[in-house]
Amino acid sequence: MRRLAIVVLSLGLLGCSVAYSAPGQGEMALYPTAPELLPQELEIVRLVNEYRVGNGLKVLSVSLQLSRAARKHAAAMAGRGEMAHIMDGKGPGARAREEGFTRTVGENVGAGTPGAPADFIDLWVDSPEHRANMLRVEWGEIGVGFAHAEEQGEDYWVALFGALP
Repeated sequence: MRRLAIVVLSLGLLGCSVAYSAPGQGEMALYPTAPELLPQELEIVRLVNEYRVGNGLKVLSVSLQLSRAARKHAAAMAGRGEMAHIMDGKGPGARAREEGFTRTVGENVGAGTPGAPADFIDLWVDSPEHRANMLRVEWGEIGVGFAHAEEQGEDYWVALFGALP
């Protein structure tokens, strides 16, 4: 069974991040390349961007800062077998700041039986709160984290969205 958590937003200040795009494209590629990300994480980025473009929005660039924060949170959730936006008293904004990203962030999380990244995107699209978070116009960057909890047989996903500078 797959389940989702409610979107939590935190505020931050100005910061910086690293973005990747395909060679020869003026705008961020729908098919991002970021060697630091797992193929499953890159697929979530692609699917979120595809969904945004289909709704008349710009694609998001990959932030390594947000990706590190997202991956650490996915691993923490998998380690505890618990899906939550707040762990150890830290929400998405605090986790992003620890990685050097200090602008406004939003977060979608998901957990459930292993499936294709598209299955989790479909769940987020079907949830009004998660869908609204993916479609916020102020987002310019994304970081994605994935972890598998072998003991529970569940996948854990985190998508962190970051505001434009």
